[in-house]
Amino acid sequence: MAQSQETIIRESAVQTLGYVCEELEYSQIPQDKHSTIISSIATNMLFDGSFDDDTLEIVLTAFYNAVPFTVNNFLVSHERDYIMNQLFLSFKHKNDDVRMIGYQAMAEIAKRNYDQIDTWLVKIYENTQTAVENEEDKIAA
Repeated sequence: MAQSQETIIRESAVQTLGYVCEELEYSQIPQDKHSTIISSIATNMLFDGSFDDDTLEIVLTAFYNAVPFTVNNFLVSHERDYIMNQLFLSFKHKNDDVRMIGYQAMAEIAKRNYDQIDTWLVKIYENTQTAVENEEDKIAA
């Protein structure tokens, strides 16, 4: 599938945000920008066929790199719910790498935002159990 100019620009912008988040410490980015960065990445976590697998891998990797900046987003229920729902969609994707990065991001979220995901713990457990039972080791590990 050929990518549109808009998709290429969005992919590049999200990938750049991911690199910035990977390289900088939490304190190096102004607090008022954290939620904006996360929202910009999370709104591109689209599992509706808008993006090909490579783009989804880039978006999920950017999100994984940005997880340390999700603290404020996870304090807002509709932002937390959107992010969690998108990650759960990644677990059902046909591409192994997309699923693997989704699980890695969820593990980081659980480490950093545990107190805010209490309503999601049963669903996390169920998905993790399914992965352990049915996925290849590289995905379920």
